[in-house]
Amino acid sequence: MIKKRRISSLSFALWPEADRDLFQRAFQSSDDIFEDNYRRPLSPATLRSYEGCYGKFLSTVDPPRLLLSPTERLTPQSVRTFCIVAFKTMRLSSIAHVLKKVYTVIKVMCPSKEWGWLYKIGERIEYHAKPRSRPEVLSSDLYAVGISLIESSLDKTKDAVNISIADAKAFRDGLLIVLLVESSMRRRALAGLRESHFRNINGLWRIEVPADLVKTGSSQTYLLSLRLTSYLDHYFSNVRESFSSGTNDALWVQGNRAMSPGSIYRIVCSRTKAALGFPVSPHRFRNAFATFIAVVDPKNIRMTREGLGHRSFTTTEKHYIERANTRIASRQHAIALAERLGR
Repeated sequence: MIKKRRISSLSFALWPEADRDLFQRAFQSSDDIFEDNYRRPLSPATLRSYEGCYGKFLSTVDPPRLLLSPTERLTPQSVRTFCIVAFKTMRLSSIAHVLKKVYTVIKVMCPSKEWGWLYKIGERIEYHAKPRSRPEVLSSDLYAVGISLIESSLDKTKDAVNISIADAKAFRDGLLIVLLVESSMRRRALAGLRESHFRNINGLWRIEVPADLVKTGSSQTYLLSLRLTSYLDHYFSNVRESFSSGTNDALWVQGNRAMSPGSIYRIVCSRTKAALGFPVSPHRFRNAFATFIAVVDPKNIRMTREGLGHRSFTTTEKHYIERANTRIASRQHAIALAERLGR
């Protein structure tokens, strides 16, 4: 069986010169907030996302047409060509996501032309996309998975002189999961944690995530629980040395290398699938956090903004709270219906 190849994004260095210049000028931040063309700086992750999506579109353009200007090249026909190629390997929701990012890029690069038609195409494709069926999961469910791994490792090694690599991995992976539950940070920030980012305040560990690891560009602080503090103490003192000689101060290590965001993604998905029967990605921990707060403490739902590290509650409400409330409403409706029917 021949594996289908996904659309690769055309490297920025290979973009037509006109597109590179327009992109750099369009997304270059301005220093003077009083200027009409002021643009606040975007995070590196956001810029990479824009660059990657626009590069995907360019990769489906015939080479001769790359010589045209961006406004001549980006037409309904070229978008149709992109979609035909993308339909072979991408979900409809992913295609819609790319087209909406391309819309944002071209609108800023070439604002004199009307690009509403492109956004509408993305909306239509998104309308027909089938949402992924994912079982509901709460932070409490994920916390239990992590605690189980940690406690199992501790039970096996309490009388051992040396910790086996399997037990060390179980402890490390459980710690990863528990830390994700308590902090809800993105996996890039999680992978970038160093020992220098930790401070012990009155017997509790506090994580100070620097701004360059945070999507919003603002530093974040997380105060960990007493239970997680004790686990971290054990990890620093006894477990971490099983993976590294100590020459790397990264929190998560394999050999003498820091673990990548991709490695963390695979570990978390694998461990949650083994425990729950379905994988839960690191990003879904953020949804679980919002759903958990909506269930157990709805009066303080606005606190999820700080927990998720958003600049405004509008973002939290749009992407997390509305979905959480929808799932909760559906569940409550089913319960009420069953009670009404006497079942």
